[in-house]
Amino acid sequence: MRQVDPIERDIEVALKPRAFIRDGECFSFVNGLEAVASRIEQLVPSDPARACALYETFLAGCTAKANELDDSSGQFGQFASVVSNR
Repeated sequence: MRQVDPIERDIEVALKPRAFIRDGECFSFVNGLEAVASRIEQLVPSDPARACALYETFLAGCTAKANELDDSSGQFGQFASVVSNR
């Protein structure tokens, strides 16, 4: 049985599965995602393979979450654009 990476758990918590994020909650939601992205970014120099796998998981989760939020402010879209270009 594969042990779950602790950052994968952080990704899941930050993405709030099955919870609809209203536009007024988007700023706080994106701040949580930025914190997780920062943790992954810190791994790049010391463990690039792990960081890459976590980024793939994170981006897949963000793509799925796009259907579960109101991004009228554009905060989530802007965040996703920056992260996908890393």
